[in-house]
Amino acid sequence: PTLSSIHLDYERTGELAAEILAAALGDGTRTDGAFTVQPVGVVRRQSTRRLTRPDGAVADALEFIRTHFAAGISARDVAARFPGSRRPAEIRFKTATGRTFDEEILRVRLDAAKALLANGRTACGAVASRCGWRSETLFRRQFKRDTGLSPLAWQKVQRKP
Repeated sequence: PTLSSIHLDYERTGELAAEILAAALGDGTRTDGAFTVQPVGVVRRQSTRRLTRPDGAVADALEFIRTHFAAGISARDVAARFPGSRRPAEIRFKTATGRTFDEEILRVRLDAAKALLANGRTACGAVASRCGWRSETLFRRQFKRDTGLSPLAWQKVQRKP
């Protein structure tokens, strides 16, 4: 499986390195050059996705959600990946993951939105569109419901050193 990794804050690292260089060139101040920058988060890949029991159909559904969340998929689309009717499929999925189809789709969308917002360069409307929301308004409401902050306020909190 692809391995999860730490999402490093390269922008903040560059800023600190430039500050150290500017001080050294400006007034000759010398430092040991060591500094600490907190990581932005974890980039989740297959290695951190755990199922309580191996289930091929559930794994397939999780992969489908992970690769198609931005296309505006619904629980109906995920349920279609299972044989039989929707209710048993939803029960099977929830037993294995602890979440419903809709909860998992929302979790993946919000994680992707947070990653885009963390870089500070993507406008809120673009984040909404790229993460599968039908409108920026719906995205803002859901984001605030989930995090307690607006996307902009959350972004500012994340950018504090």
